[in-house]
Amino acid sequence: AANIMTGQDLHQIFKERYAGMGHLTFLNSLEQCLADQTGKEYLERFLIQSFCAELVEFEKYYKQYKGALSDTERYIISGIIVNNFLTSNAKNELNIKNIEIKHKVLKKIDKIQNNKGSSKKNKNNEYPSDLFDNIHNWVIQQIETNSWPKFKQTISSIAYHQKNGHNSRNGQGKH
Repeated sequence: AANIMTGQDLHQIFKERYAGMGHLTFLNSLEQCLADQTGKEYLERFLIQSFCAELVEFEKYYKQYKGALSDTERYIISGIIVNNFLTSNAKNELNIKNIEIKHKVLKKIDKIQNNKGSSKKNKNNEYPSDLFDNIHNWVIQQIETNSWPKFKQTISSIAYHQKNGHNSRNGQGKH
């Protein structure tokens, strides 16, 4: 089903690119994987095929928010994050069990919005760069706990089979 959704099969993608990689150091830690372009690409594809696309999408907007240079940019991106990930029945709603994390962010945004009407220019009117950090930490924890071990196992297994000339899809070796 994941192959149908993404139009790509992780085994096939990896098989085609494995020969040129020469290393799997990105499997040493989630942090290393996210810093490694190839590792990050495979992890993102794995998450999408594992029906965790909302985590990948949130991370993309989170990085945009963190890189925003102005309060106006942060305002625009925060609206996208709230509408896509934090509101009930959102397209990519994050299934955060600890609703307090989500409520704190939404409460802070409401406070900023209420202060925007004030004629005074102060820090309470601005979107802080760390506004979504707790949600980002939750996303990373979800990946680390639920997906990272499976991802490492999958990539290691595919690499082993590619290295040893086995067809990892049906268990047949070279003849």
